[in-house]
Amino acid sequence: MQKNSIPSTTLDAIDMLLAQYKINIRELLAHPAAQPQVEDKKVYLTIAQASMLTGIGRFTLGRLVKSGQLTKVKLSPAKSGKVLLLKQQLLDFLDSKIWVHPQQ
Repeated sequence: MQKNSIPSTTLDAIDMLLAQYKINIRELLAHPAAQPQVEDKKVYLTIAQASMLTGIGRFTLGRLVKSGQLTKVKLSPAKSGKVLLLKQQLLDFLDSKIWVHPQQ
């Protein structure tokens, strides 16, 4: 058995559980790159998703929106309405803030 591999008894048990859905765990594990990356296709992110993606806190994201550095999209005019951020704009903003310390 390889280091960090899943024991065959565990794989057999998972296969039995997934058999009713016609899913083979060994095939999934053999081709992990073939699984679609849903997260990469998102155009908009909630504040919570943006925070998880970037590591920036939700209050800081809110301040960036309030200062106009990021654009928000609201689904409702209500004060409690869901706020979305453009994912690409957020990533571009972060790229623009990269600072490399010059070597002396």
